[in-house]
Amino acid sequence: PLQYAHCADFKPELHPGDRVEFKVGGSSVGTFTISALPAGDAVLMLVIYRHDTVTTAVSFESHVFAAARAPQLAVLDLYKGPQKSEMRIQDKVTKDADGNVTTPRSELLRYDSVLAVDPGAYEVTLANVPGGKHVLTEPLVALPGEAYVVIRCGVAAEEGASYPEDVIVFPKSPESKLGGAPRRA
Repeated sequence: PLQYAHCADFKPELHPGDRVEFKVGGSSVGTFTISALPAGDAVLMLVIYRHDTVTTAVSFESHVFAAARAPQLAVLDLYKGPQKSEMRIQDKVTKDADGNVTTPRSELLRYDSVLAVDPGAYEVTLANVPGGKHVLTEPLVALPGEAYVVIRCGVAAEEGASYPEDVIVFPKSPESKLGGAPRRA
């Protein structure tokens, strides 16, 4: 079982036609059917989330990550509510030898996209728009060959439980696996 806003790796042997059933409190809330699988080595990302703010119905997002040398990043906006926010990826803020804070490069992450990034230590930030008021920051350590997902989540529910706007980065890779100083492009 997974709690809200938690992720995990599962390694079942899947075949076309298999069904993955999701339950909340013992009640079925949805079923995802595997329609096809890639021939090579790949990772299936499957995310279940609230369909809207009015009902407790669910929807699914999925992506198949093909094996690649570069770290891959899927960016999802699954938040349901009135708040408008943008997500950015930036170099991890560090200090130079004199103690001065470095100015990180920053790029807008387009929701519902998949991109390759250079291996390195980054921060994913969420800011309200308009105005750009900073809301959240989550670390992202991107290792070669790894598949990551960054999710803006939360729901301002009219029925059922509400959850605040949040950012999930999965998996959480240790910076020590970068092999020395954080690397960036």
